[in-house]
Amino acid sequence: MAYAEYEYYKTEYQGNTIPEQDFDRYAAQASRQIDLVTGGKAKYYDDQNGQLKNAMCVVAELYYEADQNKMLLAKNAGKSSETVGRYSVTYRDSSAYVAFANTQAAVNQALQDYLTPTGLLYRGTALVY
Repeated sequence: MAYAEYEYYKTEYQGNTIPEQDFDRYAAQASRQIDLVTGGKAKYYDDQNGQLKNAMCVVAELYYEADQNKMLLAKNAGKSSETVGRYSVTYRDSSAYVAFANTQAAVNQALQDYLTPTGLLYRGTALVY
């Protein structure tokens, strides 16, 4: 279940990064990440201010941009130079692991920024007197 639809993404969030045909896939991926970090509490949250929807939109954009960069890196991967005399080959560094780490750090920061005020990231228990 995605926390925001494409119409919300375009009008309220004013997103223009993700094409409509790709939105559902990235929205589902972002929503799964939100469920993971909130321990499933987001499903029951009354999102009156749109913080949960906005968080999903930010994370969906980050995942979309990461996939676009991954495709660009894969396209440019391979040999960067080759010498024949005393055979030598140099390969391009795809930096896929660095790109993944940067994306995940950006996702974690975005979720913290958007969801901390909602209380959804709180892992403790409420005190009852």
